[in-house]
This record gives sequence, structure tokens and C-alpha cells, in this order.
Amino acid sequence: MAHNATFLHITDPHVSAAGVAFDRDDLKVEVPVIPGGTREGVLALLFRRLGERLKQEGRTLDAVLFSGDAQSRGAAGGHEAVLDLVVEHLGPLGLTADRILAVPGNHDVPRDAPPSSAKRYEDFT
Repeated sequence: MAHNATFLHITDPHVSAAGVAFDRDDLKVEVPVIPGGTREGVLALLFRRLGERLKQEGRTLDAVLFSGDAQSRGAAGGHEAVLDLVVEHLGPLGLTADRILAVPGNHDVPRDAPPSSAKRYEDFT
């Protein structure tokens, strides 16, 4: 009997501090026919549609693998924003926080804190 597992891998969303909208794109030229948006809005849409698709197919999400850079330029709060969006949209499928493996990226930790120091990881944990 074959056993299957479904994982979601998230990397580099680079959102801002929770509650502060962060433009989706770094526009050099504004094109009026293309609507603006935020990175949080794009992630919410992605996770909502993924949740709808998995539910429609009768599938569950076994775990989320997060490989860093939730935040933008080390601004605290980005990882909480990503976690909140994941739990809001995928929690109804049975995903719980204990099934999320997260590893910080270079944008998730302060550059001036020494590697392996408590200060380096205090905002991420």
C-alpha cells in the first residue's frame, strides 16, 4: 500500500511588520491598468485558493516547511503575519502550528547579532 504526504514549502515572502501593508511589487514605472496590491494580500489569496483546492480534492496538508525570509529587511512581525495567514486559511484542513517547521533566513535575524546567540533569534522564535 502506498502512503502519500502533502507538504507546502514556503520561502521568501518578505512581508513587513504585522498590520503594515507592504506593496506587492517594487515598481519602477506605474502602469494604470495593473491593479496594486500588497504581499500579504497575494499570500492570503494563494493560501485561500490552496485551501479550497485541497478541500475540493478531499486532501489534507500534512505539514508546512518554511525556509526563511518571512520578514522584509529584518522588520519584526513578518513571520507572525505569514503564520497567521497560513493558520487562517489552512487551519480548517487540520493544519496546526506543531506541523510547521520553520528555519530563519538572513532577513529574519539582525545582522549585528553573532551567530548562535539568543539575540539573533529572539524575534524569530
